[in-house]
Amino acid sequence: MNAFLEPGLYVFNPYAVPVMVVGILVLATGIFILKQNRASRANFSFFILCLFIFVWLSGFSLIYSITNPGLAVQIYRHYTFLGVIGIASSIYFFSVVWLDFWEKQKRFVVFGYAASFLFYILAFTTNHVATYTQRFFWGFYPRYGILGAAFFVLFAVYFFAAFFNFAHRLKHPIPNVQKSQIKAVILAFCFAFTGTVDYLPKLTGFGIYPFGYLSVFFWISIIAYAIVKYKMMDIQTVIHKTFLWLATSLTFLAPIAVISYFLHDWFVTLPTGGFAFLVFCFMVAFVPYVRFVQPYIDQWFERRRWNLNQVFKQFTDELIHLKNLEDLANHILQTIRRTLYPEDANLLLWDEGKSECLVFTSEGKVLKVDCQKNENFFSFLGSYGSVMISDLVDIDPRLESVRLEAHHYFRDANAKVCAPIVLDERLIGAINLGQKANLKEYASAEIRFLSDIRGSAAIAISNSLRLIAMQANLRKWNEELDKQVKERTKQLQDAQAQLIQAEKLATIGTLAGGVAHEINNPLAAILTNAQMLLADNLNLETKESLELIEEAAERCRVIVQKLMKYSRKSPEEELREIVSVNDVIENTISFLKYQFDQENIKIETDLKASAAVHGNANELAQVFTNLILNARDAVLERIGERTIQIRTEENETEISAEVEDNGTGISPEVIPKIFDPFFTTKDVGKGTGLGLSIVHGIVQKHGARIDVKSKVGVGTKISVIFPKNKGQA
Repeated sequence: MNAFLEPGLYVFNPYAVPVMVVGILVLATGIFILKQNRASRANFSFFILCLFIFVWLSGFSLIYSITNPGLAVQIYRHYTFLGVIGIASSIYFFSVVWLDFWEKQKRFVVFGYAASFLFYILAFTTNHVATYTQRFFWGFYPRYGILGAAFFVLFAVYFFAAFFNFAHRLKHPIPNVQKSQIKAVILAFCFAFTGTVDYLPKLTGFGIYPFGYLSVFFWISIIAYAIVKYKMMDIQTVIHKTFLWLATSLTFLAPIAVISYFLHDWFVTLPTGGFAFLVFCFMVAFVPYVRFVQPYIDQWFERRRWNLNQVFKQFTDELIHLKNLEDLANHILQTIRRTLYPEDANLLLWDEGKSECLVFTSEGKVLKVDCQKNENFFSFLGSYGSVMISDLVDIDPRLESVRLEAHHYFRDANAKVCAPIVLDERLIGAINLGQKANLKEYASAEIRFLSDIRGSAAIAISNSLRLIAMQANLRKWNEELDKQVKERTKQLQDAQAQLIQAEKLATIGTLAGGVAHEINNPLAAILTNAQMLLADNLNLETKESLELIEEAAERCRVIVQKLMKYSRKSPEEELREIVSVNDVIENTISFLKYQFDQENIKIETDLKASAAVHGNANELAQVFTNLILNARDAVLERIGERTIQIRTEENETEISAEVEDNGTGISPEVIPKIFDPFFTTKDVGKGTGLGLSIVHGIVQKHGARIDVKSKVGVGTKISVIFPKNKGQA
């Protein structure tokens, strides 16, 4: 190590300078690529390749400048060859990763690195890899032994394996853009193959200048260009930044080089410790450059990103104050227009439920566009998530299922870039940008800025849409509430009218009972006197007249008695008595028969039940009176024959009484409401809505149940089912 630090062993060699410069450029490119995406396996593999190339070239730069052949071979075995052994394996590693062959070929990658490092161990433990160094016009250069020749075979195998991977990929159906990239890489491989002339002096001792570093530099540049086309890095920034670093570094190192040149003889006389201390001082002097100069260079090249970050901060600060959807869209589009300078920009909002979309243009116009033909593409955008670039549609494997729809969308939207606005993996809109006004491509920093914009926009637009939906729902609820209030007010008004009518009917019922009681006494007198006169010997004509009077008075008496019995309120203890359902039905029919005959309504009876029930005859009469009168109202609206059928049946446990008509029927949605108090389908004044409610209450008191079957236009059947030998429920 001490011999390695002896300054007298080194001389200035112009052949060493371009080798070192290319090594630095390659390493700078690799570092920049790795910084763009440290998690990317392709970026990492490219950086590893650049690192090995830098070790290889910097090692040869030292060997070219050294004057001791023994030390030159030691530097090659321990340092330079470390870079050589990793180049072919790293080239193959990069091809496997970039072309998505990792799962199939990763074992070959591992084997390549393992075999290469085995040769590295053999290089500094034996003399069979690098035997010695030979002096050429450009400097010292190593000569290979038998193991060196074997390593050359391994190097060639992995180099051509990488070449084969690219050629093999080219034979498969791939997008035209990616095909162009691979063709460029294959061309670079062909040129890089010329760099194998570096092995001629190593294997044969033939003195041809080893220009392989130029071939490698060209090859690395082409690969970098291909990766740039795939939007993985910005090579223009890399080149500019690297040259500026190099220029500033040379500016700093120039005085040191001048001092070293004029004080060369003095440096030679220095002891090893003194020379090491001097090198340490130079390194300490280099610290200010690293701490102050390079950050300014970085800031210079990153000023665009810094400016975009400032714009984004201002954008978010203003965004929180905007609630109106039009204001939000205008703010988003205006920020993009004055920052990224697209010729055209629009904001599309997608309503998945209605399959409709609104388009806000940069001029503030709102256009309603038929987007149903892009519905599948919009569904895909929700899961895609990333900013989509039209130039990459053909080479992005994620777009394989919707590639045609993507082309149609970019064409219809006249867009070069589409930034989906996604919330919870659901597309709510998209920001579409056209060609830049300066016809340049959108830089990676601008794509990241657009991605940040859409993230904040997604939250703001979602909140605005929710606010709009809440306002719409509130208006709908207000309208619905107003409608319900009007309906309820009408129901209350109808109920009030029905209550008034019910009160009138109750009063009439009470009056009818009193009138019937008052009429009963004169009728009894008329009937008694008619019967007394019939006992005398009268002529035939007078006797017939008295018999007519007696018959009419008897009929009036029966009617009055039924009316008094119907209007009488029975005490609670009168409920428990044996009642024949058939008798109750027959009495009710006889009471109503005259009215039905006048209205041309035919009543048919089939009373098969013989058993009795426990109950109150008066209340059961009310039940059947209401049911028969409701049937009568239903058949009155019918044109043609009007029929009411009344049947009774019984089995071992129940007695059933059915009232069936051929009237207008009841609609299914009305049936559940017919037993509600005050519910009626009749006009005001023609019904109170209490009849069936009273029926339902009486039926429940008797432990019975009621069943309704009806069909509109056919008729209605109401069945009352009584339990046998049971009292109140």
